[in-house]
Amino acid sequence: MLKRKITSYDEAIKYIKDYPYPFNLREEFELSNISDELMSNSKFIMEAYRYNHEILKYASPDMKKDEIFLMNLFESSPGNLSAFQYVDDSIKKNKEFVLNLINSDGSILEFVDPTLQDDEDVVRNACLAFHGCYAGLKYASDRLKKSKEFIIDIVKHKIENFQYISDDLKGDYEVVLTVCKSRRNTCPEIRNILNQATEDYTDNKEFMKELIKVNPETIILASQEIQNDKEIISIFLQNPTETIINIGKYNRDVYRIIINNFRELLNKEYGQTEDVKNIKVYRKEF
Repeated sequence: MLKRKITSYDEAIKYIKDYPYPFNLREEFELSNISDELMSNSKFIMEAYRYNHEILKYASPDMKKDEIFLMNLFESSPGNLSAFQYVDDSIKKNKEFVLNLINSDGSILEFVDPTLQDDEDVVRNACLAFHGCYAGLKYASDRLKKSKEFIIDIVKHKIENFQYISDDLKGDYEVVLTVCKSRRNTCPEIRNILNQATEDYTDNKEFMKELIKVNPETIILASQEIQNDKEIISIFLQNPTETIINIGKYNRDVYRIIINNFRELLNKEYGQTEDVKNIKVYRKEF
């Protein structure tokens, strides 16, 4: 363990550089070993921050409330703003400051004042941020997590935030359908949403019909009864042959259901059995 305080600027910088994050957890390394005088030097903090963001924890109180200094500090290393937790409470309550910063890292919502965690502008920007957006809604107020209009607006752009909304909205037909239909989400993404929903919509014909119209491959997520439904089959068969064939990659049982029903529809309409190769010829009739 180091027994003396480091007072030399150059020595302190070297000390920090020799133990860059995350390799600075060794017993002999402590930022508190650096003198208070250096911790009050804005130039030193600015340079040291490049190597270890935790340095802000030991900066002087005045620096932690200096808006200009802090903005320059955070902008010097965007994308990882975990050190925001060490700023003064006055900064955490400053909506304008937070909005300017939160677009870079939505996860700082965890550390802002509760009044801003209940602010739609702040939370929306956190959820749509380039970094940290997937956990943006996690730290929002309970009021916002229960706001249907707000939640639809947020989650349809960043479906990963669905896990943090209220249980009531996780079972809401409009919310779940809007989220599943947004952004042409993949089947695994939609399956994840449906698994988190508090209502089972895989057996809801109207729900699955609307979903299949937007993303035909989601027929593999429907219940067996829905997969066998003639109206659902007919809607699905309006899609390109490649899409129909591609279903087999995910679920051969569903693929067989599709083909068998297709042949039944052809028999009923034309009085003849057609091979699946003729899908292109007859697809428009359905």
